[in-house]
Amino acid sequence: MGCGESKERDRTTNDERPVGCFSVEWLNSANVPRMDVGGIESDPYLKTCIKAKDGFTLTDWVFTQRRRSTTDPVWNSIRDYGIEPKDDDYLFAELYDHDSMSPDDLIGTIKIPIAEIRNNFEKLTMTVDLNEDGKANMVASETHPSQFKACTIALKRWPAPEKTTLTFFIIRHGESKWNEAMADKNLGGMAANDHELNIVGINQAVQLNRTWRDLKEKGNLDEETKLFVDARKVVVSPLTRAIQTSLVGLHTHESMKNGITLSRVIREQKNAGGLDTVGKCIGNEIPERVMSAMAAELMQEEPKPEDKDGTLRAQNYMVDIDVGDATSDWWTKMNDKDSRSEIVGRLQDFVGSAYLRQDHGTIFVGHSLYFKALMEVFTGAVLKDKNPDLYDQLNTRKLCNAGCAAVTIDYSNWSHEKWSSDKEKDNGLRASIIDVKLLFGTTLLNH
Repeated sequence: MGCGESKERDRTTNDERPVGCFSVEWLNSANVPRMDVGGIESDPYLKTCIKAKDGFTLTDWVFTQRRRSTTDPVWNSIRDYGIEPKDDDYLFAELYDHDSMSPDDLIGTIKIPIAEIRNNFEKLTMTVDLNEDGKANMVASETHPSQFKACTIALKRWPAPEKTTLTFFIIRHGESKWNEAMADKNLGGMAANDHELNIVGINQAVQLNRTWRDLKEKGNLDEETKLFVDARKVVVSPLTRAIQTSLVGLHTHESMKNGITLSRVIREQKNAGGLDTVGKCIGNEIPERVMSAMAAELMQEEPKPEDKDGTLRAQNYMVDIDVGDATSDWWTKMNDKDSRSEIVGRLQDFVGSAYLRQDHGTIFVGHSLYFKALMEVFTGAVLKDKNPDLYDQLNTRKLCNAGCAAVTIDYSNWSHEKWSSDKEKDNGLRASIIDVKLLFGTTLLNH
């Protein structure tokens, strides 16, 4: 990604700020100018830092992930700047359009005095100070084409984390039609993308649901199961099979009163040719596809006279779905694949965000390869010494379909420095998975 011009200075004792947690969530932008030839939507991202009042940078530059082809990107990216800034320092952000064949285009900037946001934890919307290229490519009003919409950036300050040890839950989706096509060597089925659950997968999610509900009814729950039952937040990959698993597997769970939130960060790893990881829908089209696909499967496999097209049964599982950051193309392109560094970057974003948001007890519903990579990158020496057999299995195997695990991470050695993709280098220096408990009859399968 390209960089804008900015003054840097050598650090001196007088220039330094105490190490600390100053967290900001970059929520979304609106009306990002169309910087590409032909009025095509930009591929925007933010490059941010904290600066002193004289304009010199005090922190490393911190980026949001790039969004593809949109004037209204949703970032939902929480970032920590690692220092305790002074009131007359300011938060600074540059808005860019990513270009593959040329340097990225700077669109505009915002700056906010730290004093204005230090103790303000409400959403704040700032108008971007556009440069000349940005002004020349502003988004026009639909009703008055001669008028142009202001480009804005919304953000929210977060309090410093209190818990340094968090436990959250991961659930792998049930069997999908891609799994079925693989077993049957059905090339046509394997070539489709964003596969929904088949009836086996739906029933696996039903069984997960029955298991935790039976335990809840019996009472006398262990610590992890009680935390699961008491969970109030569910975050799900935007892929159809993961959403359907959350709706069925967590049906009647207290958390579902709050609905679910989609996050592209925990979507499945895309390997070469992995069309099942490529999405079909964005935004409000996603819930519609989820329900219609489930209704079609229920109709075909379990026909019932009172619900011939499966719609009533599918509707029974539906809850409010906050599409989160899945408002633009959220998947890896069909002809691309995720590199190891890209997966590690997403995992770091996931684990770091869980800490900064204090996601203790949150349920994450996603995918086998992504969760397996989570174990490969973050299981450390503590777990290896405590349970070497489990450590080896977590690094070589994957969760069964509709499997659930409680993952405990120690953040006491959390570092504000840039991440390394070298696992051995990171062990003991950054967040580390110190315990994993398989719940509700979950097993680990050979990859």
